[in-house]
Amino acid sequence: MSARLDERSRRSRSVSRSRSPSHSVSRSRSRSRGRSTHSNNWISVTNLTRNVTLDHVKEIFAQYGEIVSTDFPFNSKLQSNRGVSYIEYANRSDAEKAIAHMDNGQLDGKILVCVFGEPPRRRSPTPPPARRRRMYSMANVFHVHFVVCVG
Repeated sequence: MSARLDERSRRSRSVSRSRSPSHSVSRSRSRSRGRSTHSNNWISVTNLTRNVTLDHVKEIFAQYGEIVSTDFPFNSKLQSNRGVSYIEYANRSDAEKAIAHMDNGQLDGKILVCVFGEPPRRRSPTPPPARRRRMYSMANVFHVHFVVCVG
């Protein structure tokens, strides 16, 4: 009986199915992988009205500390913001202060939601569709040749 349990415990261990031997430590697949400017000082401000501009956001949130960077997604078709802004502070304590004061606060009549969060990664545009080559069959070539010779 104990031999069976020992055999089962050996089977349940995960084994790498990779063909090459792996000597590296497993890497997490976090959203920030591959970013060179990774910091935990980003806050996400959501539920913004269309009237709010980047200048409004900077003016209000600069009261809580030095703003290093902002990301203010804009919908060019509607000519308005997308209801969200991302703000990076110089240090985490300033970001925490901004969240503490502005989360559930009002701006332009709407209640804001402020949490830690980085802007989403920019995706590269999709490539244009491949051009299709026009295939000529021998029947089409013969028909054109025949019409030219007869006509």
